[in-house]
Amino acid sequence: MSIDRDALVSLLQSLVRIDSRNPGLDPDGPGELEIARFVSGLLDSWGWDAELHDLGACRANVVARRPGAGGGPSLMINVHLDTVGVGGMAAPFSGDHRDGKVFGRGAQDTKGGMAAVLAVAQSVAEEDLRLDGDLVLAFVADEEHESIGSAALLETVRTDAAIVIEPSDLDVVIGHRGFGIFRVGTRGRMAHGGRPDLGVDANLHMGQVLVELDRLRREWSTAQVHPALGPASLHVPVLTGGRHLFVYADACHADVECRSIPGQTRDEVHADLQTALDRARERVVELEATIEPVLWRPPYEIDPHAPLVRTALAAVEEVTGRPGRRQHHGWWEDSGLLGEVGTEAVILGPTGGGLHTEEEWVDVDSVVHLAGILRRIVLEHGGRRDA
Repeated sequence: MSIDRDALVSLLQSLVRIDSRNPGLDPDGPGELEIARFVSGLLDSWGWDAELHDLGACRANVVARRPGAGGGPSLMINVHLDTVGVGGMAAPFSGDHRDGKVFGRGAQDTKGGMAAVLAVAQSVAEEDLRLDGDLVLAFVADEEHESIGSAALLETVRTDAAIVIEPSDLDVVIGHRGFGIFRVGTRGRMAHGGRPDLGVDANLHMGQVLVELDRLRREWSTAQVHPALGPASLHVPVLTGGRHLFVYADACHADVECRSIPGQTRDEVHADLQTALDRARERVVELEATIEPVLWRPPYEIDPHAPLVRTALAAVEEVTGRPGRRQHHGWWEDSGLLGEVGTEAVILGPTGGGLHTEEEWVDVDSVVHLAGILRRIVLEHGGRRDA
């Protein structure tokens, strides 16, 4: 496939200039509906039957399917439509093109990848390529927050394999951490600060719990270790307790964020946290503490020698001229949800910089290369080897 570089840059600039901030992260974020309509319109103009799935409150997915002739495995390319916020950015939606880079919020994460996917979609339609297996293009909402887009998608759409588009420097990412949010609460008894005979301090009791959570963190540092990702971890990003001065705190709450490694399950992590609370109670018998799971996203890892991995590595080498490299990511991606339903996935995306910071950019050459890599994976995986 010959990529029209100028057309690809123009498309990428158009995508960056559409504000698709995630309202779950930024209260002023407009959501994905506008960019979903833009993407759906392009796909329809090229002959794809694109479906816009309205998720409510200006949230949306776009799903387009090209049926295969039969006999080949199906493939999904999954790319998210949303971006994080733009605090501190001087020109977040400029789409400026200079020095071989395009700048703006989402340029690398992941509108550069989206532009590459759309370039492949256009070429597949215009050349009327026939594959043995179905090809599904999924443009999803909310990857940056709670992944409601991929969760909704997987209620009705399943494929044998998937490529999840995320920044990867054109490396083939074969695994990543998961995360869990758990709410821990301690209960005290409100009383005047001068009545220690009546008051029970929920904040001091939370201190006992925090000691045990730190103990668990240190235990994980040696007992839960992945060869590429390192140890599982936890921290407490939010801690609230008490009402005001001169009053014993009757309640304290801690949000515990756990970063899991492949092999850890939600039930196991929950049980470890419960053990930490039980240890605190052993020291303070009157301690009242509870734990509640709030959100869980699983870790993921594919067999490094799986056919999809080999196909992706070969495509990277063919297009870039350098050997493909396997990598892992320390953060979570929607591939975790795909893995949960039995879909093997790799993560692949462009090169750039400034993720979630004040100057985000994507390297245009890497976007061009990504389009070529994705096309080769589509042809190889889907059963076409003559193009």
